[in-house]
Amino acid sequence: MPTNERRSLLYIALGSMDSPNMLGVQRKISGQLHAFQRVIGEGHVAVMEQCTDKGILQSNALEQCWPLKKGVNHYRSSMSKCISTNIEQCAFDFIYLRFPGPFDFTTLRILRHFRASKIALEVPTYPLTGEWRLTIIQLLRKHQLARLLLFLAHLMLHVLLRRIAMHYVDFLYVIGDAPKSLWGVKVHPLVNGYIIENEPLPPIKKKTGFLHLVCVSAMEPWHGIDRIISGIADYNSKQNHWIVNLHLVGEGKSESLLREQVVQLGLENQVIFHGPLSGQRLRQIYEDSDIGISSLGLHRNGVLSASVLKSREYCSLGLPFVLAYDDPAFPVEFPYCLHVDATDRPINVEDIVQFYLRLPPEARSECRSYAELTLPWDRTLHDFIDFMKSGNHD
Repeated sequence: MPTNERRSLLYIALGSMDSPNMLGVQRKISGQLHAFQRVIGEGHVAVMEQCTDKGILQSNALEQCWPLKKGVNHYRSSMSKCISTNIEQCAFDFIYLRFPGPFDFTTLRILRHFRASKIALEVPTYPLTGEWRLTIIQLLRKHQLARLLLFLAHLMLHVLLRRIAMHYVDFLYVIGDAPKSLWGVKVHPLVNGYIIENEPLPPIKKKTGFLHLVCVSAMEPWHGIDRIISGIADYNSKQNHWIVNLHLVGEGKSESLLREQVVQLGLENQVIFHGPLSGQRLRQIYEDSDIGISSLGLHRNGVLSASVLKSREYCSLGLPFVLAYDDPAFPVEFPYCLHVDATDRPINVEDIVQFYLRLPPEARSECRSYAELTLPWDRTLHDFIDFMKSGNHD
């Protein structure tokens, strides 16, 4: 497709995108859309999102909204009908679909509806089997047999439909330990980017004997927050000189278990649950913190290599951080990221204290500079941007 033609792109995101736990994903989508708009120029970029019980199309600063019915598959059938009814098949040159989970007939209908367009599919986590296995275990533990059978049926349908669905896909992005091909289509590895804002960096604090850790998450088991809580308890038992506090921002499935763990270990004064925060209140937490805690339990999903958005947020804010997975954006030699082991053992908090003590005064500014150099979305999305310009995905 010649680059001087006016082009158009529709970004489709299924799921409860208005949930507080999806703020990071929403920020990611916003960054990707800005990168696409720069490529398309005067062309048309729109986003179609499922927000719990309504479908929202945002296009050229206009917003259209349609109600959705829940059904057995949590609004997906209704969302599919909403798209096919309200968006013309040839309205967009490019479709960018965020993988909504196991394929089913609703996803297949969406792909077929836009078969005249060039379709890109992004798989935001790979491998998928670990996360699905953990879902099965959780449903078994909660004795939710009806939901378990429905989920297993959905997985079987995914196996039957995945290659049929991929006949409509022209470009495949996979984040994580990506194979060379998936479901019969060539894979383009993707590293998450981030919107780098020109906000002032948090002030550098004097090292006073108090260490404040912050973890912003949806409190899923694979975030591994239990590991850092256990690590603080172990650190306290050795009569160390630093007081280590952990600030937890967000809410999720593991929150009740984490609260029980904190009480059992007597850490009520050191582990603070702030709930979901955004805007200036979240900004204040970051300003008061010394070290960010990224994902510490992705190995529980069978994921050893990932591209976690929260690590990018910490880096863009100039906040050194800790992670327990391989990330191509943050190699071991990157001095402002502490890599810890990907096991279920408690985190060695003494290692975090020593990491903090080694940080130079310019740590925050150099973190920000690194983010500005490596994390902009138009840099990380270059494969698809080239595809949009040329129409060639080989």
